Amino acid sequence: MGILNLTPDSFSDGGHYANPSDALPRIEEMMTEGAYIIDIGAESTFGPESQVSAEVEWGRLEPVLMSLRTRACRGGSNATPQNADCRGRSSLAMTNPFISVDTSKAVVAEKSLELGVQMINDVTAMRGDQKMIDVLLRFEPYVCLMFSADETGYATRTNHEYEDVMKTITAFLRDRTSLLLAAGFPREKIIIDPGLGFFLSSNTSVSWEVINRLSELKVLGFPILIGPSMKSFLGGEIKDRLQKSLEAAKRCVENGAGILRVHEVGEYGFIST
Repeated sequence: MGILNLTPDSFSDGGHYANPSDALPRIEEMMTEGAYIIDIGAESTFGPESQVSAEVEWGRLEPVLMSLRTRACRGGSNATPQNADCRGRSSLAMTNPFISVDTSKAVVAEKSLELGVQMINDVTAMRGDQKMIDVLLRFEPYVCLMFSADETGYATRTNHEYEDVMKTITAFLRDRTSLLLAAGFPREKIIIDPGLGFFLSSNTSVSWEVINRLSELKVLGFPILIGPSMKSFLGGEIKDRLQKSLEAAKRCVENGAGILRVHEVGEYGFIST
């Protein structure tokens, strides 16, 4: 999963891809490098103070999603016979790679899915907006639900302590996925993410413990997505974190991760399952 942030303040690539003229070439580049999923985000998850309104978030997303839609309809490299006529939401539904939108707002998810986005990546696991479950049930996209220690679902700088971090994460994700399943959502569309970095704790050892014990999440029976790329728990300046990102990612795959959410897609080609 290649990361595309449309925000001005994301820690790694904030402000780089706000315009479709910059975003679409980056998407093409990540596809060429081997990304199967492109995860597009338009709101920073630093913490509650970084939240923006649904109008602002959608204002950042819509131009890029519409440009992707137009590109597919005109027969760009993503186009297929199924989507080339651009009728209805199918204009993005058959693209390769999948397009994921990283949002916790139901209205943003709804508008994205209406354009044919195939996946919603909700870092709050539906805690950010009570209407999210209704949108998911209506469209039945792929959905990733993530653990975060803070009840807002966003990252914090708090030193959260755990009696047993993996038991806490497993219980939380069991509860959130059970909520979807009980409502009739298809099991095969659910993906789980244990969270890393400030989503867990300012104590960097917690993230490494989760990576080392990641296989314990297999008990839930869902594909595991994880994003160690460039995060602060790796240490050092962002520009110096690539090698540590690769090492962490390799360990994640060895311990059961099925999807890696990363910035520099081309650097991860040596990792295979």
